[in-house]
Amino acid sequence: EEIAKLENINRNTLANIKHLKKNTLQYVLGHDINNELIIQNISDEPHLLISGKTGSGKSVTLFNILISICNINTPKTLEISLIDPKILSFGDSRIDKNPFLKEEPSIFDNIQAHKILKNAFDDMMKKYHLMRKKGVKDYRAIGIKPHVIFIDEIFELLEGEKSKEILGYITRIASLGRASGVHLVMATQSPRAKTLGGTLKANLNFIGHKMSNPIESKLIELPKAHELKGKGDGLRVLQNGSDITRFQACYIDIDSDKTYACFNPNHPNQTHGRKQTQTTTQTDPNHPTQTMGLSTEKQAIIALSKEIIETVNEKGKIKPKSYFIDTKKRTDRTRWDKAINLLHKKKEVIIFKNGLGYFLSVDYDIALDIIEGS
Repeated sequence: EEIAKLENINRNTLANIKHLKKNTLQYVLGHDINNELIIQNISDEPHLLISGKTGSGKSVTLFNILISICNINTPKTLEISLIDPKILSFGDSRIDKNPFLKEEPSIFDNIQAHKILKNAFDDMMKKYHLMRKKGVKDYRAIGIKPHVIFIDEIFELLEGEKSKEILGYITRIASLGRASGVHLVMATQSPRAKTLGGTLKANLNFIGHKMSNPIESKLIELPKAHELKGKGDGLRVLQNGSDITRFQACYIDIDSDKTYACFNPNHPNQTHGRKQTQTTTQTDPNHPTQTMGLSTEKQAIIALSKEIIETVNEKGKIKPKSYFIDTKKRTDRTRWDKAINLLHKKKEVIIFKNGLGYFLSVDYDIALDIIEGS
């Protein structure tokens, strides 16, 4: 059935957050075919995989969940981790000072992701030991705050370094995380059968936007997802155990400052959160005088970022003003990753990442051509 288009229905995510219960993991999903608002709860999932091809609305649904839970919690009642191998969803500088972050900033490479997931697993086991000691079976009974781990393009992560270990931690968290309040919210353009199987799949709930083909639709147990129209048109089995439900995802403007207001340390929700450190004016690699007072490591990253942008602009070898950097061959790879990420956040370059390194370009169309031809 088609989603009815009624002018009096407000499909904006921020406008619908008022319907959510404070200090929970409820989120706004969208409206069903009767234009009823669908509200779900991560605590009841307990883990999610959101799938959909480019333009399907996958990223919007991921952000709907993130923004929903951050608007109804404080850093005293929620902590999150953001892992983004493609540096596209969580690379915005407005997320950097997010007071909910268990680690700062967002994580963009496999080595860091492996560390975060290992720590999350270790923390989960400590919570279980504490719960056993206190004689309770639910983390909320002893005041432990939930930890929601967002991973965009999960299968990109599972094809890089330490992929076997990463899959192991994800699988174990998916199996044991619910009672201790550790939840996975993952997204992918293309689910893979070789990694999405067995124990992991058994512990996931699926949200499907428009898929590329029937095989992918079947893999996420939403057989007609490839027939959807895109732009937020979605399918999922709701938590009330109903049949597959079609919905239209709520809309959220990922470019608007209002979307990120809940991450501002001065936002009403955050005034009682974790202690915020003093911040200085945003550093600009093109203005060396702004590096005064920064650590030696930070200055080195800024200097390296200047070198990178000069390389992209002056020494592009693939196409004009485009360049490929193989970070695997560099001993100071972490510093290179941080420098490239700094440029990406300042929108100095467009970045696409593959298994070997980064394609950098000052022109989006050129960068896209490079990736599609690689």
